[in-house]
Amino acid sequence: MFALIAEVLDSFIDWLSGLNPAMVVTVVALLAFAEGGAVMGIIAPGEVTVLLCGFLIDQGRVPFVPAAIAITLASFLGDQLGYFLGHRYGDTFKRSWIGSKVGDARWEKATEFLHGRGQAAVFLGKFVGFMRALLPFTAGMSRYPYKKFVVINALSCLMLIPGTLWLGVLAGASYEKVHEWIGRSGWGVLALVAVIWGVHHLRSRRRERLLGQVQ
Repeated sequence: MFALIAEVLDSFIDWLSGLNPAMVVTVVALLAFAEGGAVMGIIAPGEVTVLLCGFLIDQGRVPFVPAAIAITLASFLGDQLGYFLGHRYGDTFKRSWIGSKVGDARWEKATEFLHGRGQAAVFLGKFVGFMRALLPFTAGMSRYPYKKFVVINALSCLMLIPGTLWLGVLAGASYEKVHEWIGRSGWGVLALVAVIWGVHHLRSRRRERLLGQVQ
C-alpha cells in the first residue's frame, strides 16, 4: 500500500514538475479553492498538494511569493464560496445525495464546534482536516455573521497557506538529502512520502492538542 502511494505521488510530482510555474500554481490554487467546498474539501487533496508545491519551490521550479499569494487568495475565495453555498442551500444540500455522503457525524461535529467555540472555531477550523472543508459551509448555514467570518477566515488563510508551503520547502530539503544518499528511486520517493506524512501527522497531533486546550 505504501509503495502504491509512493508510485502515485511520484507520478503526480513528475506531472506537476512538467508544467510551467504558472500552471503549477494554477493547479494547486484550484485545489485549494475546491477545498473550501463542503464536499470537494473532503475529496480534493488541497493540503498535500500545497505541500508538494512547497517541494517544487525548494527545487527552484516555482517562485515562493507568487505561489503564496495566488494559493492564499484561492483558498480564501473558496471558503467564501463555501459560506455562501451554506447560506443559500444549507439543509437542502445536507439532505441531498452528496450531502449525505459527508455523514451526519461530521455535520454534527462541525455544527457543534462552531456553536460552542464561535470565533475560535472559525479560525482553528481552517487548520483541522474535515473542519477546513465543512466549517465555511456550516458557518453560512448557521447564519454566522459574515463580517466576523471573512476577517477571521482571512487571517487563518494568511497563516495556513504560506506556512504549509514552507513545510513543503523543508520536506523538499529533506528529500534532497536522501536523494544524495540513494539516488532518485522508489526508495527516494518513499522517503518523500514519509517526510510529508510525518509533517502531516505532527500537524494533526498539534491541532488536536490545540483544540483540546480550547475546549
